[in-house]
Amino acid sequence: MTVPSLPSIGARRLIFLFFFLFGLIVARDWQDFTVAHVLYAVLSLTVVRMLPVALALIGTRMSSATVLFMGWFGPRGLASIVLGLVYLAHETHSPGEPTIRLAVMATVLLSIFAHGLSALPGTHLYAAQIATLDASAPERQSA
Repeated sequence: MTVPSLPSIGARRLIFLFFFLFGLIVARDWQDFTVAHVLYAVLSLTVVRMLPVALALIGTRMSSATVLFMGWFGPRGLASIVLGLVYLAHETHSPGEPTIRLAVMATVLLSIFAHGLSALPGTHLYAAQIATLDASAPERQSA
């Protein structure tokens, strides 16, 4: 079994550049955020993302700790920025474009803080939960 390596220095710099540029855009548009944008971001990071993960894992016998962990720490960050930009590139000047742009920015910004602050304690809590599972649990099996 091979272990994936950490991103190269060049890849990390590119990721930092994307997040730096995203930060500049957020700083420019900060005053346009509304309660609705923030509420959407919260719903997007919880229900909108976690429910499909839970549904996809039905029948896998994964523990609720695993389902919750995968739902919370699933794809996020740079992928959201790129997908949001791809959508907006095709939908420029549409009536809902400013709302969509602000909703994407609020969601990514909240994700950066929420996932960043919860990564270490969440990982430790998940590891402790998995350690208590029976040896036959899917999480305890080698890939």
